[in-house]
Formats: sequence, structure tokens, C-alpha cells
Amino acid sequence: MKILIPGFYIICSIGMGYFCTHYQIDKDMCENISKISAILIMLILLGAFIVGYINEIISGGIEYILYCCGLPRPSRLVLNNSFKRFSLEKNRDLRHKLQQLETGFIDNIKAAKGLAQAKQTTEIDKYQEFYYQSVLARNLFFGHMFSFGLLMIIIGWSWTLFLSTLIIAVLFCWQWWKMNLVYVKKIFVEYLK
Repeated sequence: MKILIPGFYIICSIGMGYFCTHYQIDKDMCENISKISAILIMLILLGAFIVGYINEIISGGIEYILYCCGLPRPSRLVLNNSFKRFSLEKNRDLRHKLQQLETGFIDNIKAAKGLAQAKQTTEIDKYQEFYYQSVLARNLFFGHMFSFGLLMIIIGWSWTLFLSTLIIAVLFCWQWWKMNLVYVKKIFVEYLK
């Protein structure tokens, strides 16, 4: 689902943009589509999977580059108790168990090592659903941004398109960020048990 849903999103966005600007739907077109509908459904599924898989590869790479360029990792934000909503009551115990400084700032590198250590000693079944939700949110955000770029090529500049894309992008980015923090917090909670 983390691959198919963003793939469908991208294909549907581009398809709607293309048909709205280049084609008039007529009776002959509907008849032709109905004749090959079974094949068309299979092609759409295959296309959504391929586009979604490419989106997964690109978005995962961009996320890694962002962390290397200094964007705070969710594990860093949780370990530093940067947000009350995602803070841990037993943060000192967690830092001690991870062999990190019990007070003070933890950077991205130490946070990534601490998260990897916590993942290795916990059961993945306890937080795997949060991982899938986090990846789905990331893929939807980047799929939305890729769709916007392609729609700008197909349709051209439009303030309406830009503003609606910006609002939806902010919502997708917020969900991605929030789900990353929930996922990491869940891992650390399981690690403390």
C-alpha cells in the first residue's frame, strides 16, 4: 500500500490534468475504453506499482539527503525532548540505556545510532504499522510534489493550482513529520520495556 497508493495518486493527478486540457470525452472514446477495460485495469495497476516504486526510491533518497544536510532526524527530536507532545517521561533512562549523555544535546549521528540500537533489540511487530504509516505519508508528500511539477508542465502556471498544491503539500508534510515522530517514539518506548 505504501507504494500503490502514491502511484495511483500520481497517475490520477497527471491523468486528470491531461484529460482536462487535451481531450474531450466523446461517445466513441467511452466505447473503446469499455472494450479494453480489463486490460486497462491491469495496466493501471502495473503503472501505479511502477510509478509508486520509483517514487519510493526517490523519496527515500531525498529523505536521507535531507538528514545528511542537517534536517533533524525524528530520533534526535525525541531524544532531545524537542516537542512536548512527543517527549518521553523516561528520557534520562532511555539515554542511559543507549549509552548517551543523560543531559545535553544529541546530534543526528548519535540519534541515528541510538535508534539503530533500539531497533535491534526490540520486536518489529510492535511498531511495524507505524513504520508503514510513516513511509506512506512520506511517499504521498513526495508523490504530490512530483505530480505538481508534472501538472505544471502539462497545464501551465496557475495560481489556483499552486495554492491548492501548497495547502495539500503542507498537510502531507505535517503528516509525514508527525508519523515519523510517532514511529520513533514507539520504538523507544518498546526499547525501554
